[in-house]
Amino acid sequence: MSAGKKHLIVDAENVLRKTRESRSREFELSNSIFDQWLYWSAIFLGELDIPDDRIHYFQIAYMESCREVQSSIVLAFHGSYKNAVQILRNWLELTVAGIYYDHDQTEGQNWQRKGHHLKFKTFKRRLERDRLLSAETFQEISEAWEKLSAYVHSLGPILEGTRAETGYGAVFAEYNQKYFDEWFGFLTEIYSLCCILLIEHIPEVLGSKEINYLLPKDKLESLKDRVTNR
Repeated sequence: MSAGKKHLIVDAENVLRKTRESRSREFELSNSIFDQWLYWSAIFLGELDIPDDRIHYFQIAYMESCREVQSSIVLAFHGSYKNAVQILRNWLELTVAGIYYDHDQTEGQNWQRKGHHLKFKTFKRRLERDRLLSAETFQEISEAWEKLSAYVHSLGPILEGTRAETGYGAVFAEYNQKYFDEWFGFLTEIYSLCCILLIEHIPEVLGSKEINYLLPKDKLESLKDRVTNR
């Protein structure tokens, strides 16, 4: 193994160690969010008898989103904060895509066959046109997407502190509390928003007892009103 490659592995392990030491609570909560997002499938795929053609494309998008959530957490724990936020944007986009393609299954077939989907702006326009979401939720996803995009398209954060350089002159990320906390804020926001999207798309999940473990009671009550009044 070359000195450069060895240095990269050691540096990544050091960032992970510092993250766990400095943000132990957020470290555990991040893993809990991943577990909770995974557990949704036990409700809408296992417990509830929902016809496959109603949630076919959402299932595909959901399973892909689980990999995205895991990847974002791993990157953030190792100091790649901007990349981790970019993947959170993918999570939101996939959730919206799954909802739309269940509605327009011709487009869904094209997506499944070709492997690439419509632009987010197109999703937004069509979701609003066909009234697939409540006005409140539509506003929330619009604002979240703008915030994530502004972060992703900004110049990468120049991290302070000592940096390790390889013989090739490459610089690898160090643990940074500010940027980690920003990523964690995005993580909790997008988890909550994707849960809202899931519930609006599959309102039957509100009848499951298991849902009480995934969202706070006051949040569930407000979502029931939102779905009912849509």
